[in-house]
Amino acid sequence: MRWSILLLMTLSLACSKKEQAAPTEPEQAAGTEAPADSEALSPELGAPTEPGTEVPRPKGAEELPEPLRTPAPPLSDPPIIEVLDQGSEPRRTLQWDIASGFEQKLSADVGFSIDAVVVVMRVAEPPYVVSYDLTLRAQEVEGDGKVSVAYEVSGAEIDAKTLGDKRRDRIMTALATAKKLSGSYTLGPRGRITDFKMKIPDGATRTGHDMADSLRWALFQMTPTFPEQPIGQGATWTVQQGILQGGIRVNQLTTFKIAKLEDERIELAVDQLQSAAKQVFQDPGLPMNKQLTLMSGTADGPLTWKLSELAPRAADLGSGVLKAAEQPSNDPKQRPVEALIKTHRALQITEK
Repeated sequence: MRWSILLLMTLSLACSKKEQAAPTEPEQAAGTEAPADSEALSPELGAPTEPGTEVPRPKGAEELPEPLRTPAPPLSDPPIIEVLDQGSEPRRTLQWDIASGFEQKLSADVGFSIDAVVVVMRVAEPPYVVSYDLTLRAQEVEGDGKVSVAYEVSGAEIDAKTLGDKRRDRIMTALATAKKLSGSYTLGPRGRITDFKMKIPDGATRTGHDMADSLRWALFQMTPTFPEQPIGQGATWTVQQGILQGGIRVNQLTTFKIAKLEDERIELAVDQLQSAAKQVFQDPGLPMNKQLTLMSGTADGPLTWKLSELAPRAADLGSGVLKAAEQPSNDPKQRPVEALIKTHRALQITEK
């Protein structure tokens, strides 16, 4: 289902003038990178300034829910969880039960595309899908149920026939660094991920950083957060939290609903909205500061989990983010360059 999103990623952006997609220039290495931490700002993911108070919306967009009308909560704050419906009896408290030393192999397809209008020129990255083989290991389980998880990419492939001649070398170069991604995080007993780190090989290009950021997005999005209250079939709850996404401090509100609950197995429907206040940020792998003037995001899809495992049995998630930003012109006497950017990501895990 989510792949229909990837096939429709040729966004028509409102602009008075449009040109054909511009060929991308050869990429240079983005520089030496340190591990990234989701709870602390790092060079890898940019260094946003403290957001302002204004949360702009696209013209004609529906009004935001109340929690998204303000700047994002601090990244270190725990998520705000509100149970809307506890569901039917029998109810129980849901949390992960991971055994120390547990190891899980995972195959996941992660799709990405970008479409942008910069001044009057349209620049596009048509869809590509990276098929990852991942290994996740529970290194240590603490007394409160927190699990230290290590992950690494053991394989990554792209169907080169889908790339075309102009961008094949650039994307395959980026894929070479994606095959070496690894890192760690802490999984809380109710699903909160903290202390996230990702090691990106030295010399990764901008496209390599895009692939790393998409994998990071997938790892976070595939992991639900549960409330403390007992819940049952049909239960619905919201999770609000501040996250760092593409270098931007984002206010995220996710609604979860239990479609099916049997023993350790749970099937969820996910619906997500995002907003962001105006702020200065950096795209992953690029040191240039930009001024965010607009950001709006959505995501949805189903998840199937077994609560004794580290990754979902199945997932079919898609997301879209629209942002507008200003960046300095090459000529300091000129006004900043305006860009309108639409990115799409998709995650598909097929149960075997």
